[in-house]
This record gives sequence, structure tokens and C-alpha cells, in this order.
Amino acid sequence: MNILAFSDFHESRKSLKEVKEKVSDADIIVCHGDLTNWGRNLEKMVAEICSWEKTVLFLHGNHEDEESMREAVKKYKNAKFLHMCSYRLGNYIIFGYGGGGFATNDEVFDKVSEKFASEIKKDDIVIMVSHGPPYGNKTDYLGSDMGHRGCKSYTKFIEKYKPMLWICGHLHETFGKVDLKGKTVITNPGPEGRILKV
Repeated sequence: MNILAFSDFHESRKSLKEVKEKVSDADIIVCHGDLTNWGRNLEKMVAEICSWEKTVLFLHGNHEDEESMREAVKKYKNAKFLHMCSYRLGNYIIFGYGGGGFATNDEVFDKVSEKFASEIKKDDIVIMVSHGPPYGNKTDYLGSDMGHRGCKSYTKFIEKYKPMLWICGHLHETFGKVDLKGKTVITNPGPEGRILKV
């Protein structure tokens, strides 16, 4: 399966064009937040992405309101708002958690992760998508002054459930970074998008 993943457009037409050029190679599209600048033109951005005629999984970022994103996405048959939900394709199960990106620990995610865990079957290949990054890897490291700025609750999920892949965004400084924690690949594809072969 080829996943086309991207985030943090912030209304950039250039980034939108770069992602669109990769659509033909994708089986599914994952858009994990910050399409906009503080929600401006949200419906227009969602409509354009949904016009690509692929299944699209959306999360809101810290620049979108959860309810506004949910309302924008539900108008399209080929789109799903993935926040606190899952999407199953064969033996792949994709979990989503949007918004935020600033918390070191997230008690809401801790509770939601128990629901996620209950949905995992024996032979499932688990993929996790969030707006913010997990703690302690290249996708959340902002240099010696700032250090790691990701979420430790996400890292606990990785350690316990060992997803094959974790897709994140939010930190512009780490666009394009890829890291490995155990057997979990962690990546921040950035606004130009990346095809992830799983």
C-alpha cells in the first residue's frame, strides 16, 4: 500500500501543487493538519484535496478547529475525519489523533489509546497518525537549546503497541525527518508530501 502523507500547508498553493503531482502513485491520502492559517479557507482546501478522487483521511492541526474540520470533511464520500477514530484497509489499521502538538503529556490521548488498543487484531499492521510528534526522536528535536518537544504519551504508545509506522507533522524545523524507535518508523513528511510504501 502507498500512503501519500502531508501536513502544514498553511494555505500554500505551491505545496498543494507538489502534493497533487504525487496523487497518481497513492492508494490512500493522509492529511494530518494545518492546511490553513487559523482556519481560513478550510472548506476550500478540503474540497480541493477531496477532488483528487482518492480516499482521504483528515486530521485537524493546531491551526484548525476540530468541529470545523469535522463539518468540512463530512460533505465528501471519499473522506473520513480520523481524529480519535480508526480506518481499516485489509489487515492495516490506521489510528488518528489530531490537534495540539504542544503537550509533553496528553491524558486524553492516554485514554483514547486504550480504545485504539482494543481494536487491534492479532495480525494487524498498525499505523498511527498524529499532528504533533512523539517524544525523543528526530521529528521532535529542535536543537541543543530547545531539545525534544514531542509528546511522551505518544512514545509510550509506540513502546507498548509497536506500530509499524508513525506519521506526524507540526514542527516545521523537522520536515522530511525520518527516525526509528524499535521497529517503528517515525516520519514528518512535511507540506510537499511523501509516498510511504507500507
